[in-house]
Amino acid sequence: MILDRIEERADLDRLLDAAKGGMSGALVLHGEAGMGKSTLLDYAAEVAPPLPLIRIAGVEAEQNFSFAALHRFLQPFLDRLDRLPSPQSEGLASAFGLASHSPAQPFLIGLATLTVLADVASAHGLLCIIDDSQWIDSESLQAIAFAARRLHADGIAILFGLRTSAELNLALAGLPMLEVSGLPEGAAYDLLSSVVSGPLDPSVARQVVDETSGCPLALTELAEELTAEQWVGVDGVSAPIPIGQRLEKHFNAQVRALSPQAQTFVLIAAAETSGDASLVRKAALELGCELDSELDAVHARLLRTAPQVQFRHPLIRSAVYVGASAVDRRRVHRALASSIHRSTDPDRWAQHLAAITTGYDEQLASDLEAGANRARERGGFVAEASLLAQAAQFTEQTELRAARLLDATAAALNAAAPDRARTLLDQARLRTNDPHLLARAQQLEGRLYVTMLQPAGSPALFLAAARHFLPVDPGQARQLMLEAFDAFLSTHYFTVDTDGTELAELALATRSPEPETPRRPP
Repeated sequence: MILDRIEERADLDRLLDAAKGGMSGALVLHGEAGMGKSTLLDYAAEVAPPLPLIRIAGVEAEQNFSFAALHRFLQPFLDRLDRLPSPQSEGLASAFGLASHSPAQPFLIGLATLTVLADVASAHGLLCIIDDSQWIDSESLQAIAFAARRLHADGIAILFGLRTSAELNLALAGLPMLEVSGLPEGAAYDLLSSVVSGPLDPSVARQVVDETSGCPLALTELAEELTAEQWVGVDGVSAPIPIGQRLEKHFNAQVRALSPQAQTFVLIAAAETSGDASLVRKAALELGCELDSELDAVHARLLRTAPQVQFRHPLIRSAVYVGASAVDRRRVHRALASSIHRSTDPDRWAQHLAAITTGYDEQLASDLEAGANRARERGGFVAEASLLAQAAQFTEQTELRAARLLDATAAALNAAAPDRARTLLDQARLRTNDPHLLARAQQLEGRLYVTMLQPAGSPALFLAAARHFLPVDPGQARQLMLEAFDAFLSTHYFTVDTDGTELAELALATRSPEPETPRRPP
């Protein structure tokens, strides 16, 4: 049931009517948790026919799995990859781990996404819904947003649901925005009246509506939380009433009402983000959970397990995991790791193992590094940086740890995450005195300056790194000089700490020796 939301529904109707008429458009619905974004997206899905529908939702724990959401988004249409131009099909195949090509360029991935959507929409149009976009991995969100910004006359409507944060996701910049806030007072009272089973005192209703800011999810959940005596004003209602982060505590109260085994089952489901019900059940069985534990969690409306595990609201998953003790989380991750075959799903196995490991573990670090290499081969630089940083945490050997942090820095730069790269670079420098690694750090700092649009000091950094490598690795020195010249061409008279003459002198020193001219026989 949708109360009010007249303006929001009108905006959705206009967008869908345009798509049914052959035009295209996109809209980002953003607002705080529980304000009704998903309900409005449900409304769009209901009124969309005859437009076909693609719908996915982000999962918080999978936001570092590069292209995971894009794979789910395009999975029904993977058989169309051979219709794409070769660079686009190879790019998607590489991103999805279906083939071993060079890492895909973001432009090609976005273009391939647009081509697939246009091909699908050519028959009957298309509605695409991406809910909980704040938890979509950045590579997937960039690709879908790239396509959304280039829609015109393909009969495609793309809707994003995004939880408002300190700043809206930059990947969605340039797309039309619609803020979804609390219900107006009258509609909020109507919603309360419909969900509270008994009498409702107006003053209590006013307090609840005011303190929840008309948040539909909070109003609905509190209908079962407060007693009949509180609703009629006999017993007082404590303030503040749960909303926002406090709403997560409310969900945790529902979880704690379950039996210990059912709580364990719910925690396993929260820790395993794939939605694989058989895997969750296998881990639950290992921890001694009976079938009734799953049924109890389902009957409590916290989640469903068919066809996949899915929580009633993403906040429930977050609340369950964050609210559990560290001991219980490690116990659950250990059971999940032992339930996953390392050879068939090494990345997920390593992630669960990392959650339970304390101290140094070189085998785990190597497994995480291997996962980072697989991510890089798919062009998943965000995942590569995250996995390498994790690998460094478990690395005891000081220089190897620094090397992995520098690799993570390079991956963060490739992922266009300069703040993350700066943090990783600083950590690496604190952990090494090795001159080779420090020279590489200078190289990465030069790239960081360029990325952050502060290139004036970068030629000097590349130059210093090249001087170090010249006696031991002339090829690396030449590569660094190329980067130094490239940066110098951008900064020229504004370059600091070096000049063109110094660059040229060292460039001459890095030249490859001239091959000897063979003598002619007499």
